[in-house]
Amino acid sequence: GGLCRSEGEGGRGGMASGRRKPDVAVVYSSLAPKSRGSHDLAFYLGGLLFLGGYSTVHMVEFQTSSAAKSQDEPSLVGVKVLPFFESTPQSIQECGDFHPRAKMEVLSRCQVILVCVHGPETKDCAQALRKLIPDHGGRGLFAFQIGCRHYSHLRDAFNESGNWTFEGAVGFRVVWDESGTCLGPLKHGSIVVERLSRDKADMGTKYTNLLETMGIPMLFQKTVTALSWGTMVHDLHLYAAAALGVKVDALFALRDRRMIYALMMRECLSALSTAAGQGGWSPSNQASCAVSLEWIEQLLCLPDALFWPFKRLFYRPALPKPPSPVLVDRLDGKCGDVAWVLKDLVEVGNKYGAPMPVCTRVLHLLSKNVAPEDAVATTLSLKDVRGANSSLSDSTRRLIWSILRLCAVVSALICLWMLLDTLPRREITLGDSEPPTHEEL
Repeated sequence: GGLCRSEGEGGRGGMASGRRKPDVAVVYSSLAPKSRGSHDLAFYLGGLLFLGGYSTVHMVEFQTSSAAKSQDEPSLVGVKVLPFFESTPQSIQECGDFHPRAKMEVLSRCQVILVCVHGPETKDCAQALRKLIPDHGGRGLFAFQIGCRHYSHLRDAFNESGNWTFEGAVGFRVVWDESGTCLGPLKHGSIVVERLSRDKADMGTKYTNLLETMGIPMLFQKTVTALSWGTMVHDLHLYAAAALGVKVDALFALRDRRMIYALMMRECLSALSTAAGQGGWSPSNQASCAVSLEWIEQLLCLPDALFWPFKRLFYRPALPKPPSPVLVDRLDGKCGDVAWVLKDLVEVGNKYGAPMPVCTRVLHLLSKNVAPEDAVATTLSLKDVRGANSSLSDSTRRLIWSILRLCAVVSALICLWMLLDTLPRREITLGDSEPPTHEEL
């Protein structure tokens, strides 16, 4: 059965009986006609907040005036959610603490609001929220969206309104399992929130404490932009897999396929490094993986036999045989989030004069309107891109030099340890004094 708790019950921990739970709204975009990525992310975060047991969760659909409501909008009541670092999914049921189809008017009484709409809809959504949320309410609004460049609309809409906005980023994607009944992370990552300034510290701590009940690791960064762009580069394997018409596991299985991902990373890192040099930041995938983007790009160039042991360092799926959410969108006849993720990266390269032939080729492939049955018929190979061989050779050379430098550092540390081990040791006599007592310490 589903997890439907009474007013006083808690979830994993839970709030004491008799205390009213804070109202949390998760604003999401309609499925039609774009992407289900933001939609699934919103329901996953809302489900985890509900399972945390400290919130009354309201799922609020934001629908633009030009969007037609989807006739096949799925009912997410009764689906299962796989919490972070757990192996057993838990069911979500509509009850007093979880409202899957709340109306926009409920936003006026919610203390915390998570904005998870499609990137291009952020401006319209922010203006709609501004009309519904009263001034000087002390509410916290967090932008957890796929992509970058969208938070400014939310910040500008609520400037000097007496409410607080926080820039955020999500270092993982949410997908359905093969049965289509369980939502879970493609792989484990973190959510990022801007480091709380002095004027935001008092109220912001209460908000973030509530978000921690989701059980997702949280990172606090002064500059969220670096992690937003870095996560977009890290997620390029989803677009490479969609362009090849294969699942993510199949992308990593063969070196020729991995090269598409490696070349896309190489191009985007070059473009972002040029752009970031003027702003004093560098793209980071800290929210997605412990291995840096540069090392991932170099490891992808290894032959299949040598690459396999390193794969789990940066790709360890939480669900078995997960699909690329970008490919799932294409199979459903949706345009996906290509327009506000991959296209943004290509535009950065064009702006700063960085050549991006592979990313541009993949963008053109994924931007075409094709029938669902033809979505996996597209082919992409290294022969489609000029200069690919020289780029791959350069990546291989840099990998060899990185390994040689690492070996040199390890050898130096071993020699230093052996040298210190040969030095004479001086005995230290403590005498007959007794060890200090707890009071003396």
